Amino acid sequence: MAWTDGTRVQVAPHAFWPDGANGIVRPFPSFAAELCGGADGCFRVTDGARGPLTIVWVVFDKPVRDGDGDGPYAEGEILSEYLSLRNSDAS
Repeated sequence: MAWTDGTRVQVAPHAFWPDGANGIVRPFPSFAAELCGGADGCFRVTDGARGPLTIVWVVFDKPVRDGDGDGPYAEGEILSEYLSLRNSDAS
């Protein structure tokens, strides 16, 4: 899937974001892209133990806490395997 600016997504609950979230795909902020060695607009690809991983930048509709209880965060990077498309009028 092509992750483009403005795509509405739902984050499935998982270890890094246990409460899940709804949000919108946005380009990686420059500070985050610099920290991770670059991004291709709204996503980056990195090597994982089982092959390449696509990581997408998402701005959350409501701030959420991460798996360590830190936050709440207004935005963050999400593994694409935990994202699904969401209609813009869904809540």
